[in-house]
Amino acid sequence: MTLNPFNVTCIFFFGSLVLSFGYLLINRFTKNAFKKYWKIIIVLILANIAMKIPYKSSFFDGMEYEDSYIYKASARALYEGRYEFSAINPYYPTSCVYGSLKDCKMSGIFVINFIGYPYLINLGYRLFGYQRNIANIVSLVFSGLSVAVVFIVALLMIDQVLFAVISCMVYITIPIFNVYASTSLTEPLSNAYLILVLLLYLTFLNSASEGKRLLLKNILGLFAIAFSMIFSILVKTTNIS
Repeated sequence: MTLNPFNVTCIFFFGSLVLSFGYLLINRFTKNAFKKYWKIIIVLILANIAMKIPYKSSFFDGMEYEDSYIYKASARALYEGRYEFSAINPYYPTSCVYGSLKDCKMSGIFVINFIGYPYLINLGYRLFGYQRNIANIVSLVFSGLSVAVVFIVALLMIDQVLFAVISCMVYITIPIFNVYASTSLTEPLSNAYLILVLLLYLTFLNSASEGKRLLLKNILGLFAIAFSMIFSILVKTTNIS
């Protein structure tokens, strides 16, 4: 059986979630940190989301037409069963640029990034039906999750709660992150996965230094890092560098 690019993306997305969650759950430091500071983490996540919701306007999709359109259009074509893979590279997002989904005269591709983000938007459509703001909500959710990961990373670097909270507040209040956090651009999802990869890597280094008795845990950590890194590349090609 030949896997199409969206099947491959599905494997790496859900694989990264399961492997990362499992690895962080069995790691003593991260498990204790979440258990001890979960209330602070939830408050920081809610504060992050509260600062990024447009209360008196609609969601901002981005200044660039390609970025603000191509992902939603690709996801909708996939959701409605009318997606056509690019002959140049099947991992490039494609959408109808002339005509309609039912009668498309010409398709276009976006060669900057891959299909990871349209795939997640498509999952949102399948869960909640087609809604124009699903892509923005996906970005908002991953922006919120990023704060939790930043908190744990800060604790790993300097074991001080105040430092972790300040790090999160810097992340929450920096204007550029507020601008992009709820857009239909790839940045929020990409940032979330890059921070996750950093957390997994730092956790892996700590576990590996404890000795051979943690060999199986280390293998799980390596798979978690690999799957998360590959999915981050499927979201944004520049993550490969």
